Amino acid sequence: MRTAEMNYHVTIKYPDNICFVFNPQIVQLSGGLLAGGMSLETYIYELVDNDTSFKYTDNRVSAGDNISLDLSTYLQSLFDAKSSLPQSKKVKVTVMHNIGGLFEFTLLCIWGAINVGEVFNPSRTVTMFRNFPSRISIYSNGEINVRYDGEKYTSVEVENSGLLHKDFSELFKDAKEFGMIKILNTPEAPSIFQYTFDRTFKPIPDDAVFIKVLFNDCDKGIYLRWLDRHGFFQYWLFQEGDLTGQSSNEGELLNVDYSDIKYAYSGMKRYQGKTYQTTRKACATFVDRKIFKMLSTIHSSPIVDMYIGENWVPVNIVAGTFTDNGTDLQDFEIQITMPKTITQML
Repeated sequence: MRTAEMNYHVTIKYPDNICFVFNPQIVQLSGGLLAGGMSLETYIYELVDNDTSFKYTDNRVSAGDNISLDLSTYLQSLFDAKSSLPQSKKVKVTVMHNIGGLFEFTLLCIWGAINVGEVFNPSRTVTMFRNFPSRISIYSNGEINVRYDGEKYTSVEVENSGLLHKDFSELFKDAKEFGMIKILNTPEAPSIFQYTFDRTFKPIPDDAVFIKVLFNDCDKGIYLRWLDRHGFFQYWLFQEGDLTGQSSNEGELLNVDYSDIKYAYSGMKRYQGKTYQTTRKACATFVDRKIFKMLSTIHSSPIVDMYIGENWVPVNIVAGTFTDNGTDLQDFEIQITMPKTITQML
């Protein structure tokens, strides 16, 4: 957290410039020459292309000399993750304190959470499946360099700073062995979360972040994408396993009038409808530990999509447990619940 002093020796503690909206984002004011009750008015604005859009206001009072506010719920509501790929958002916060006066600060908000000991935006290796659409999530301050095979780095401008999901397929269309993405001007990253919560980001010495891109030309399997806890999209092409279908009766049991050429019959009944849903097994075989760790983030993701017929279809991963036995090559297995099949209703 950052700390500043307002008027009359009121101290304000407020979130770091980069924040994860599912972590607590506390604004706390304390002290002051005038003892007694405090009041706090907070205004939250979204910044889009230097335009300021008012979103929320919060008012609260305290009988003591300490008052605080958690911004996380307000920041979460700025994102619409159900209909778009959530990128980072710039937010301005204005606080008006009855003793300390006016104070403003800005935040770069990421739709995610970071836990103790986790590293954000490290150098890493990703796999690009060339027969399927994919984007690589990067955190950048506006400048990246790319190269492939034995070629030299070329500069690529990105449209916004912060966390974004970029399609690199055109830049690597001629690559045969590998691609490299070099992210410059990222003093906040790679970073690791501290248990003390004093600063959300503790820089790890590194001149730049390098992302090595490997290419896979397979065109068969179950292709999934999901959003991990740090707001990065992950992609993987799984081998297809067994398909299990489950049906159940739906609605009331209805009497059916039935007769043939001689008689009328009673006791004929039908249910109003049926529900039918399939569950499909999928597996990634003999993956190394880094890929296994990346794949395991699918179990904590609320957004999982399957690529079907040139469309991304929302699916769910069956809840359960998985085991990492620590070996270098392991199989990673999941079960995917498909959307319910639409059927007729009587």
